[in-house]
Amino acid sequence: MSDQVAGLVISLVASALILTIATLIRVRGPEGLVRHVDWNRVSDPQALGHYLSLIMSLMGCLIAAHGVMRYAFQGSHEMRNIGSIVFVILMALLALAILLGQLRYQDKPRRDGRR
Repeated sequence: MSDQVAGLVISLVASALILTIATLIRVRGPEGLVRHVDWNRVSDPQALGHYLSLIMSLMGCLIAAHGVMRYAFQGSHEMRNIGSIVFVILMALLALAILLGQLRYQDKPRRDGRR
């Protein structure tokens, strides 16, 4: 198996794994699957789960598209570099969206009355 095919297979497997986790979060609910969230402060757990599922689905699709793009443009280094730069920027924006969404739904005050 060549390096290009191995990269394509790895990106598609990673994408399938992320899409599976996103589906589980949407179907089963986020509690127990999403870590580092104070569930006592979340105003709408289902909405947070749907939001995280959406962002993770976008990440999975982006990983798959990046793998296919790198495989399709094997000979064109310029296109691969441009695609990789766009991929990194979009992944960083999606990671920021996850943090902002977590802050959006974690809006109930703590036990001491502070937010």
